[in-house]
Amino acid sequence: MTVTGTSGSISHFVTLTVHVVVQPDFQLFISIPPGGNIVFAGGSTSVGVQLFSTSTSSFNGTVTLTGQVSPLTSNGPTLSFNPTQITFAPTGTPFSQLTISTTASTPPGNYTITVKGASGTLVHTFQLQLTVLPQPVLTLSPTSGPVGTQVRVHGSGFLNPSQDRFFPVELQITFDDQLVGFFFLQGSSFNFTFDVPDAQAGIAHQVHAKELFPSSLDVQASFLVLPEPSTLTVSVNAGTIYFPGDTATIFATTNLNGQLTTVTSLQLILVTPNGSNITLNAVLVTPGVYKASYAIPSTGSIGTYGIIVRAHQTGSSDDSALASFEVKPTWLQANGRNVITATSIVGAVGTVGVVALAWRKGYFTRRKDEFPIP
Repeated sequence: MTVTGTSGSISHFVTLTVHVVVQPDFQLFISIPPGGNIVFAGGSTSVGVQLFSTSTSSFNGTVTLTGQVSPLTSNGPTLSFNPTQITFAPTGTPFSQLTISTTASTPPGNYTITVKGASGTLVHTFQLQLTVLPQPVLTLSPTSGPVGTQVRVHGSGFLNPSQDRFFPVELQITFDDQLVGFFFLQGSSFNFTFDVPDAQAGIAHQVHAKELFPSSLDVQASFLVLPEPSTLTVSVNAGTIYFPGDTATIFATTNLNGQLTTVTSLQLILVTPNGSNITLNAVLVTPGVYKASYAIPSTGSIGTYGIIVRAHQTGSSDDSALASFEVKPTWLQANGRNVITATSIVGAVGTVGVVALAWRKGYFTRRKDEFPIP
């Protein structure tokens, strides 16, 4: 550059050399994982932000990152950078991670994310599109039960792996923080079955369906763990052998979790040898102990009798018990024919003895003399 000065006929000039130096500048590049621009309400996704220098001389400034979401709605997506400043300086890092978070109340729809990087007067921006989908639904069947209950989990509204995703999507099913299983999504819905693990009774526990990558999706449903049901057990004792005319005595006991307990109702049925049923009156003797009696007929009662006891306790499962006894004939009834035969034989032997004695005494001889044969 030449500068000239003139005064009348006098003129002077000077030549200057000016070196124009281009100010070092930067640019921002983003990296979005496959499917990273789609998120369910309540989930989140992450985007990588990297600093690049665009000039021949290295950019050595510090870039501050900020972001904006459009449209701006209540409970809309929120942005956070880690770190918020990036640099090529040895003490810093040229990388940052942008986390886009939503809540269950975030309205589904399309959003524009604008990221701005500023260093002094230098400002650069970039935009990305985000789609928020309705939160998937998790239903349980049943929704309550004791430990060990088999639960069917049905999930619907999940993102089909074929939709903008080129890799398997893994879901983890947990009961509170206990992992009960995992699988890979084959479609937008699924069914999964598990048994309730050991857990505190009386409170609601959360069943989670978690997608850890690429989004941190966590869909939940509540399951109420109930106390273990009380176990009712019934036993019956009626003896083994009776005879016609006897009285059969039957005892039934009812236990709840191993303790004698009086039940809500108890039914005692006697099944006779001919198949007919007789309902006996069971009398409570002491808590959990019942007694019933049956007068066995003197005739027509031979055979095996069955006893059925059914007990019901409100708030517990029912239970029943079986027993039997046999009615046999008495010894005399069983051996009566032999006794009669033996008596007849004894009588006959006695008669022969008398006849012999009479013959010996000559009674039959004198009788013969008295009635001579002509």
